[in-house]
Amino acid sequence: MKSRNCFAGSRSARGDARLALNLMSDCGYEFTSQTAAERRSLRIALSLNASMFVVGLVAGVVAESTGLVADSLDMLADALAYAIGLIAISRSALVKTCAAVAR
Repeated sequence: MKSRNCFAGSRSARGDARLALNLMSDCGYEFTSQTAAERRSLRIALSLNASMFVVGLVAGVVAESTGLVADSLDMLADALAYAIGLIAISRSALVKTCAAVAR
């Protein structure tokens, strides 16, 4: 019986994306192709987060609010995660695994 946690006890899987990909496929994880609707959803989420980053940063600087600036940086991190996902969608399974490990 296979363990549901494929990375348990495998320290080398953290640094080797190819091994991680093999371990994930052994657990039943499948990489499926993405549809245009999913790419469109990611683009919309990316553009919303990026625009909210700009709005929040400008508002934080004008209001001299570190809270707004911090929130805008959180929006930037979210936008970068969406960008990584959007790039990884059209790439190979190995790049998808690397993107998942980078997140």
